[in-house]
Amino acid sequence: MLEPLFPHSPFPRFQKERGFSMKHNMGKTDRVIRSTIAAGIVYAYITGAMGGPIAAILGLVAFMLIVTSVYGYCPPYSWLGIKTCKCEEHDEETPAV
Repeated sequence: MLEPLFPHSPFPRFQKERGFSMKHNMGKTDRVIRSTIAAGIVYAYITGAMGGPIAAILGLVAFMLIVTSVYGYCPPYSWLGIKTCKCEEHDEETPAV
């Protein structure tokens, strides 16, 4: 049986066959900033400071910020070769469980 590269992935076989891996490329400060911005967007929506199409667009942005913060991986960072994580322990691929 193929071991998944990340334990919660719905597509472990696809990842293994395509050679896809996810390495941490975001540091703690970057993750906190993203989470704070997402919380601000959610707060602005809840208080009624924004609405309509802009609320939907910013809602998607907030969702993406939260997801990248939780996983510590930002695809555009990997495409551009940016890495804000300074920990050597995160240089390895995310281990399978």
